[in-house]
Formats: sequence, structure tokens, C-alpha cells
Amino acid sequence: REALESARGGLVHILGEMDKADPAPAGRMSAYAPQVEVVEVPQKYIGKVIGKGGEQIKAICEQTKIDTIDINEEGVVTLTGSFGCDMPKAVEIIRSLTVEPEVGKTYRNARVTKVLDFGAFVEILPGVEGLCHVSELDVTRVANVRDVVEEGQTIDVKLLETNERGQFKLSRRAVLLDEGGEKVRRELAEAKVAAGGDDAEDAGKARGKPPPKARRGRSRLRE
Repeated sequence: REALESARGGLVHILGEMDKADPAPAGRMSAYAPQVEVVEVPQKYIGKVIGKGGEQIKAICEQTKIDTIDINEEGVVTLTGSFGCDMPKAVEIIRSLTVEPEVGKTYRNARVTKVLDFGAFVEILPGVEGLCHVSELDVTRVANVRDVVEEGQTIDVKLLETNERGQFKLSRRAVLLDEGGEKVRRELAEAKVAAGGDDAEDAGKARGKPPPKARRGRSRLRE
């Protein structure tokens, strides 16, 4: 019995010394440890996350320095990375690819991807583009699209509607009117009056003035 008590005391002493030499947990994972994240996306967005020929996955890996992105048929995305990768950014990109555009919402700093004679294509979300027609680029008439925007430029646009083919109609004009309020509307009305077009009557109403009187009688032809 004395031998057992002595052995027990020695064991307790050894365990105590081991506890002193064992540091407390750091409370967080080491930066050098491998990272794994799992994200679930709707099945209809699987192709969008992968991209044509896997180009979207490759782009995410290159941008965030993660190692692999695997996605199964149920939409479960598994991301793995090592030291130096930006895992939160990779997850953010994948989640943004599954966001549904909202009609009536203003998208800030949207990138102009292509400029054509009839308008500009603008990327409002990663991989989601819409058309901002030339008539929706500014509050006044635009003769040349490139006078207002150019490729690579960022602008604010509002999503006006989505047609039956899933195409998005955007407007920069709506954002300017929303943010400029009555001042922009008044300047626009005055510009129409100065132009002397068919909208002079409407412009006069906008400023609180009566429309110009129509001429009476018939003009005579010179003999």
C-alpha cells in the first residue's frame, strides 16, 4: 500500500510538471494552419459559380490565392487554402455570385464593361450585366455615349426592370434625378424651354408658368 501511495504521489508530481510545460491554448487557429470553408449555393447557380470552362473558379483562386474550390451537384462548395490566402474574400465572391438583382435598387460603383453606340453595358454584380441605354445615361440628351462613359469607368445605376429573357434595364439618369431632386428637374425643364422643342409647354408647367398661347388665324401665302 505504501508503494502505491508513493507511486501515486510521483505520478501527480509528474503530471504537475507536465502541465507547467504545456502552454495554454492560444484561443485561435494558427495562421499557418490549413483553412477549410464550406458554402451552400442554390443549384441553379452552380454553373455560374464554376464559369465557362471553370474560368470563374480559376479567377477566384488567382485573386484570393486559395488552393482549391470543389462543388458538388447539390450546391455544396468546399474551399481549401493555406497560409497567405484570403479565404473570407473567396467566400464573399461566391456568395455575391448568387445574389438576385433587385428592381428599384441603386448599385454603386458599377463597372462599365462595354460601350456601344446605343448605350453601355454595366456590371452591377459579379458576372451580372445590364444595359444602360443612351437615353438613360444623363438627364439631358446624349449625342455620343463616349462623351459620358468609357470602358472601365464606375458609375451609379438603378435597376429599372427585368424583361422576360432575364435582361436588366439600367438607368444612370434615374439616379441623378433621385439625388438631384427638384433642382435637376428644374434645370432639365429650363433646358427644354431654351431648346424651343415640343416640350416647351411641359417645361413651362414644371416652372409654374402658363403655356405659350397658340397663334390664331392662318398664315397667308405670299403671291
